[in-house]
Amino acid sequence: MNDRHRFILALFILLGTLAYGIWQWNTGTALAIQAGQLQTDVSTLIRTSSGLASEYQTIKKSVSVARESSAQELTQVFPTSENLSDLTRLLDTFAVRNNFDNNPFFIGSLNYQKAITPEGAPYQYVPVSMSVTTSKKNLGKFLGFVETSGSMEGQTRLMSVEDFSVDYPSEYGGAYEVRITINAYFAQAL
Repeated sequence: MNDRHRFILALFILLGTLAYGIWQWNTGTALAIQAGQLQTDVSTLIRTSSGLASEYQTIKKSVSVARESSAQELTQVFPTSENLSDLTRLLDTFAVRNNFDNNPFFIGSLNYQKAITPEGAPYQYVPVSMSVTTSKKNLGKFLGFVETSGSMEGQTRLMSVEDFSVDYPSEYGGAYEVRITINAYFAQAL
């Protein structure tokens, strides 16, 4: 091979090497730019992740507090046992708050019967027989009290009227003698 062919061959090799070097440099620069962008994206994702984790912990705490509060409220409205002491206290508190000389509400007797479980129902109830001496106004209050029981806002145990009879007073404005049976509900033990 003569010198001219060697020179041309060397020139092609030099130009090819130069072109390959420029191409590699451009590729390396593009990869460096992509790596920088990926690093920025990773930093952004880490900050976002930290923020979301912090927000999650805050929400988790507030939801946990709300869940616990709701569970306590639900336990008052729909207890998991007969809880006759609390039921007696509830009825007694109503009587004390509404018993006045000119507007009586006096519970003469309070009898609890055995708890009943309706077939296939996830709840039970205790029938409660009461004898009450009351004014017309307080009788309405008591029936309203039982009607709105079970409300989470009122936090009053769920009850319903099962049976009701009234002896009217002999004189106008006198006291009514009422016999009433209410059902006080509670969750069935699993």
